[in-house]
Amino acid sequence: MPGYAIAKHNMDELREKYDAETKRVETEFNAKYEEFLDGQRTYAKTILEKRQAELRELMEKNIAFKAEATRLLQQAENDAYAPLKAKINEEAKKIGKQKGFAFIINTDNNAAPYLNEEIGGGYYSFAGGDFEMMLPSNPGPIGVFDSGYGGLTILHGLRQTMPQYDYMYLGDNARAPYGSRSFEVVYKFTRQAVLKLFSMGCHLVILGCNTASAKALRSLQQRDIPELDPSRRVLGIIRPTAEVIGTITKSNHVGLLATEGTIKSQSYNMEISKLWPEIQVSGVACPLWAAIVEANEADSPGADYFVKKRIDQLMLKDADIDTIILGCTHYPLLMSSIVKNLPDGVRVVPQGQYVANSLKDYLNRHPQMEQMITKTGSCRYLTTESEDKFKESAQIFLHEQVEVTHVDLE
Repeated sequence: MPGYAIAKHNMDELREKYDAETKRVETEFNAKYEEFLDGQRTYAKTILEKRQAELRELMEKNIAFKAEATRLLQQAENDAYAPLKAKINEEAKKIGKQKGFAFIINTDNNAAPYLNEEIGGGYYSFAGGDFEMMLPSNPGPIGVFDSGYGGLTILHGLRQTMPQYDYMYLGDNARAPYGSRSFEVVYKFTRQAVLKLFSMGCHLVILGCNTASAKALRSLQQRDIPELDPSRRVLGIIRPTAEVIGTITKSNHVGLLATEGTIKSQSYNMEISKLWPEIQVSGVACPLWAAIVEANEADSPGADYFVKKRIDQLMLKDADIDTIILGCTHYPLLMSSIVKNLPDGVRVVPQGQYVANSLKDYLNRHPQMEQMITKTGSCRYLTTESEDKFKESAQIFLHEQVEVTHVDLE
């Protein structure tokens, strides 16, 4: 299709410009950082503090630039391909009528460009404005969903503990981060992702995202699953951490470092209080930590500054804290900086292994669900972002190259 070739060429040129500008700002930061390292022993204290502030400001601008550039790039891609998708849908309608099909489904974006209501009524219906399709009944992979890339740390823990199962990872990277979004928006986006994974054969989906677990899980479990398919399950990652925290803390004073959305939801506080009412939980939001990780700046001096700032803030709230939960799946990639800035005697609790152990126990107790999971040891990756961008960012988390497929959720 000529239009596709033109759109692809235009997007390739746009990405080249984006990559060049990204490299320029990174080079500028690295040059200033090298200058700072060379002069830090000779700078006066006031000059040193000024240079540190300049570095922090530049890093914040770089992170903001990358986030905004990625958003604009995705918008440009959507705009470039929209006319082509519309043309494909029109052709699908013609083919559907000519061939007498009941319906034609585009699984890339959960759309049904052609529906023959006279003969297809038994296979689809409309509910709440969404297209509902008959879900696959055969065994399928375990679905893992995250708004960004942090869920890859959860996926890694699952695959290390239960390598025999098949997995399907879906990242809504084009609409990340979820941390500051409203409950309504997080629920809407998470529901779309879960329906996508169900439609692709998953009977069990893990929300590998603390914000989605905090803001959408209960609604999905209580409202959607009973109507959609009571045999399917959606599980979160907050409960497994809450279940073990009482066996880890000695002082019964626990700290939580998480996104703004997770902190405001009070989900950890509520889950922990149900199981361990004697434990006191204090939380601090870390709004830049996830962005630092995704910008591949986890080992930068700027990262150290922000990590220390939030840990100090948390310990000021409660000096008796002896255990800190990392309530965002991105944060384990900042572990070296976190450990370096922790007070003596304070322990860090990442979630990956606890979630994996909890799921293993769940499947042992629910053999009927375990039988609905395929077992070839494979893993498939899906993203709402561009495939090249996902591959680049996923390597930060997985330290390996992966193949990925682009999908639409709207």
